[in-house]
Amino acid sequence: MSIRLSAAAVAVCAAFPATSAIAAGEHALEPVIVSATRIDLPDVDAPYASEVHTRKDIERSGATTLVDYLSRQTSIQVAPSFGNRFTPSLNMRGYGLTDGHQNVVISVDGRRLNNIDMVPQLLGGIALADIDRIEITKGSGSVLHGDGATAGSVQIYTKPRDGVSVEAFGGSHGTLGGTIAAGLVRDQFTLSATVDHGQTDGFSDKDPSGHSDESTADTWRVGATARPIDRLKLNADAGQSRIDTRYPSPLSEAQFRDDPAQNDGGVYTHQRSDATYWNIGAEYRFADAWQLSARHGTEDKTSKFLGAWLSQSDYTYDSDELAVQYLGDSLSATAGVQGFDGVRKGEDDRTWKRNLAWFLQGQYTFDKLTLSAGARRERVEYEHRSDAGDRLKDDARLTAWDVGFNFRIDPALSVFGNYNDAYQAPDIDRFFICSEFDLNFSCVRTGFNAFIEPAHARTLTLASTTCCRPIG
Repeated sequence: MSIRLSAAAVAVCAAFPATSAIAAGEHALEPVIVSATRIDLPDVDAPYASEVHTRKDIERSGATTLVDYLSRQTSIQVAPSFGNRFTPSLNMRGYGLTDGHQNVVISVDGRRLNNIDMVPQLLGGIALADIDRIEITKGSGSVLHGDGATAGSVQIYTKPRDGVSVEAFGGSHGTLGGTIAAGLVRDQFTLSATVDHGQTDGFSDKDPSGHSDESTADTWRVGATARPIDRLKLNADAGQSRIDTRYPSPLSEAQFRDDPAQNDGGVYTHQRSDATYWNIGAEYRFADAWQLSARHGTEDKTSKFLGAWLSQSDYTYDSDELAVQYLGDSLSATAGVQGFDGVRKGEDDRTWKRNLAWFLQGQYTFDKLTLSAGARRERVEYEHRSDAGDRLKDDARLTAWDVGFNFRIDPALSVFGNYNDAYQAPDIDRFFICSEFDLNFSCVRTGFNAFIEPAHARTLTLASTTCCRPIG
C-alpha cells in the first residue's frame, strides 16, 4: 500500500495577477471543460486535478503521433518500452517508467486500452488526427475506471469529421506519413472515416540482417451516430491498426555516448501487431434529468515476434456497461455496472482475467462549493488452462472510493481537495508463474505466484486553480 500527498497550484492563465482582471470581466475567456466523472463542468469548479489538451493545442504542437504529443506537450513521462515506440512506457505521479503504464487507465471514447498482461497500451494505433480532446486526471478516477487507476486516468475523446481533409508530413530518416479524413455532420446523424499512414527508415545503423530500426503503421477508423427520435442517440465505431516495427536492444551508457545510432552486433527485435475493434452504444433520456446508457465493445489483437524469438499471442477483449445518470440543477449522479472479459491465447494455453464491478459517483453543487463522492466494488477472476489439462482459478474482491471538494473564491480562482483510494489487481504474467521447466528451460507447468497480491494506493491532493484560456 502507498500513500501519496501532493500540494500544487495549477494555473491555466499565464500569470496569477491576471485573475483579478478576469474576475472583473476585462478579458474575453472561455472556460476549460472537464468530464472525468461524466459530469461536464469548468475545471475551475472540478474537485480533482486535471490537465486538458484541446484540438487547438494538438494542431499548434506540430506533433504527428499521439506518442509524440504526450511525450512533448503533457506532464506524462513517455519512453519506448524495450525500444518499442508504439507501446511506450508511461510515468505519471512518480510511479516510474518500469510499470507506470499499469497504474494509469487509458481510454478512447470509453474504450479501455489497458492489457491483461505486462504489455503497455498500444498508443501507436490511435491516429492523432482523430483526437478532439485529451483529459488527464491525476490521483483520481478509481470509481469509474477501477482496476489500475492508482495514478489516475487519460481519457481521449474523438469528434466526427465534417468535410474532407488531406494532410501529409515528411522528415529526416525517411519519415513519411499522411491522413485522409472525410465526414458528414447533420442534425440527426453523423458519419466519418479516417485513414492514417506513417513510416520511418529508423535512426540506428543496420543490423547483421541488413535492417535498421524501421517501422510502418497503418490505421483506419469509421464512426457514426444517429438520433431516430429526440430522446435516443445511437452510436457505433470500428477500427483497425497494423504495425510492423523493428527496434534495437539497449545500449550501455558508454556505447550511447560514443554513438547512439550504433548497432551492438545483434539483430533488431522484429514485431508485428494487429488490432481490430468495434463498439456499439445507446443513450436514452427517459425523463428531463434522467438518462440510461449501454455499450458493448470487442477487440481482437495479435502480437507476433519474428526471427530468433518466434512467438505469437492472440487476445480477445469484451467489455460491457449499463449505467443510469441523473443530471439535476444541483445534484448529479451516475450509477452502473461494468464487465470485462479478457483472454490471451498462447501456443498451448489460455489465460483469462475477468472484471465485474458496480459503481456510484455523485456530485452536489452549492453556491460556491462543490462536493463529490463515489464508491466502487469490483470482483476480479483469474483462470489458466493448458492443453495438458491443467486448470487454475482464483479471484479477488476490491473496493475503491473517492471524495473531493472545490470552493470558488472568485470567478477566476478556486481551491480544491481530493482523497482517492485505488487498487491494482495483478496482471496475468505476475499472477501466474512457471513452476516447472524442462531441460530446454521451456515451461511445462504453470502455478500461482504466492508472493503477489492486489496493490492499494491512497492519494491526497490539495491545490488551487485559476481560469481560463483566451477565446480564439
